[in-house]
Amino acid sequence: NLQLYVYQDVPGPHHVVGRILVPLTDVIWPVAEAPNLTRLKASMEKDEEPYKKNYNLKFLPPSEAGDGVGEIAFYDTYGPDDAETSRSLSFGTVVLSMEVTLKTEAKPLLAFYATSVLASVQRVQALSEAQEACRNGTPFKIGGQLDEGLLYNAGFKAVLQTVQRSCQSSALPVLGLARWLREDPTNGYVTAAAWFGFCFLGFFPCSIWMVPIYAWILLTVNGLLAARQRSKDWAAERCGEDPPFAWHQSGPKAHHATAPAPAGAPISELEAVTRGRAYRDAEQFLLTKASCRERLYNLLTFADTAASAAVFAGAGALALALFLSLFVASTIDPSLSFISGAYGALGLLTYARGKPSTPGVGAS
Repeated sequence: NLQLYVYQDVPGPHHVVGRILVPLTDVIWPVAEAPNLTRLKASMEKDEEPYKKNYNLKFLPPSEAGDGVGEIAFYDTYGPDDAETSRSLSFGTVVLSMEVTLKTEAKPLLAFYATSVLASVQRVQALSEAQEACRNGTPFKIGGQLDEGLLYNAGFKAVLQTVQRSCQSSALPVLGLARWLREDPTNGYVTAAAWFGFCFLGFFPCSIWMVPIYAWILLTVNGLLAARQRSKDWAAERCGEDPPFAWHQSGPKAHHATAPAPAGAPISELEAVTRGRAYRDAEQFLLTKASCRERLYNLLTFADTAASAAVFAGAGALALALFLSLFVASTIDPSLSFISGAYGALGLLTYARGKPSTPGVGAS
């Protein structure tokens, strides 16, 4: 993004009195411009011309969130200019002629955006592993990443614990059928054979009125299997004994506390470091989640038209391939029993060959 700032011309600290922010994505494809065939065609060509756009902008005061100078994670939204606000708050005029040229490895534009979408998906999948590595890596230092006073604030702890619940709920261990399939290669083959026989006998595809019954059976079996796996994991951890619950928030020095601290009393340095580490993990989780939601909204509404075109083009090709596959399958097998059994068995075998899930013994 392009950022222009105007500062006070006075001795001492120079405060920002106005700014202009221009997202480079608006140069590549203006948000207010509806999709058109000319731009779509240009986005598919390897030898794309540089993207150019002219602006006639005015400075506006910084928002309540701050001016964003030097902030890597600075965030703000933009929309059409309000005429009344511009007249009362804006000042000055800047005429900009911007040109964006893509490198060779970033062409064509739609392929570059499609690669970026896949990279974002991979980042989400690796989030839990990154958090675990960060948690077990370099220790958190007070004052290095977060203000010390905030770490010792009781209100901050309450908010942080709520965010941690959201983080932990997204990283709950995999149980039930998904874990059972990968525990033993034989489970995958047995399930694939059972599914193929189930479909070949005509039980699937089924009438629409049977769908609720099948769903109830599947959820019930999955829940009972998950309960059995949890019981097995807990028994292995206890080693025949019945120790007290090991809460994840308990530290190695937790048993030294003889009485609860009075209200307003400063917390220990150990607890402050724990809060700081939790804050770091929660920030990464929320940043990834918020970015995914924003990008998904922009994709589905053509707010980021180049990315939307790439995603919808890929989805259209996938839909066409699926359409042709189902059309041919319905011609060969009108009941779709054999095709459903074969495709389902293949999918089950492919999933069963994946990396086994790590047993989880925790609960909330």
